[in-house]
Amino acid sequence: MQLYQRGDKKMEGTMQLHLEMISSFICSWLLKKILCSCSNLVHSL
Repeated sequence: MQLYQRGDKKMEGTMQLHLEMISSFICSWLLKKILCSCSNLVHSL
């Protein structure tokens, strides 16, 4: 039981890492999209 719990903890940590990577990727992608649309707006004005 103890061994299983330890393995579970490791999996949890790996999932946490993946989630952080994915969220940071999405954040940077969103920032780029927002910056692009902002510059487009400025150019159209």
